[in-house]
Amino acid sequence: MGPCEVMLLFEILVGLDRSRSSFNWDSETFRTSRKYLLTHGLIDETQEQLTQKGRALVDMVCATPLPAQRWVD
Repeated sequence: MGPCEVMLLFEILVGLDRSRSSFNWDSETFRTSRKYLLTHGLIDETQEQLTQKGRALVDMVCATPLPAQRWVD
């Protein structure tokens, strides 16, 4: 899963109007990304809502702590 798929998950989650989206939903890249999300059961058939599996993935991403920089002597 790459950045395009993650962006799509979050845009679908918040219900952003496609006309106000930051990317072109009809581009080859995002058609491929939508197909990936659909194939893996992360979005529903309408491609407008996350499935339970998709929501669990978003929750996991949001729960991941930011890395902390450590200085090594």
